[in-house]
Amino acid sequence: MTTCRDILERLIDEGWFSVSRSLSDVVAEIGRRGYSYDSTAIAHGLLDLVREERLVREGVPRRYTYRARQGREAVVGGEVEEKQGEGGLGAEVA
Repeated sequence: MTTCRDILERLIDEGWFSVSRSLSDVVAEIGRRGYSYDSTAIAHGLLDLVREERLVREGVPRRYTYRARQGREAVVGGEVEEKQGEGGLGAEVA
């Protein structure tokens, strides 16, 4: 049996989240692929993936978008910043 989480992880792995997607975008894509999950279940799955730092959530409540985390991003104070590596450019993480 394919779980909602399995489908979300597959979308990440396929690069579907390389651009920001709304919850309604995700629900529609999962439906397009032939699966039927309640939007609440999908939202919980997305939040779990945000907490595990596989996805980034941006925006304001009820209008969040989700995208795949870029390799060196860090979440600081609820905002995404670029980590500074050795000799690298980017915002310093406090």
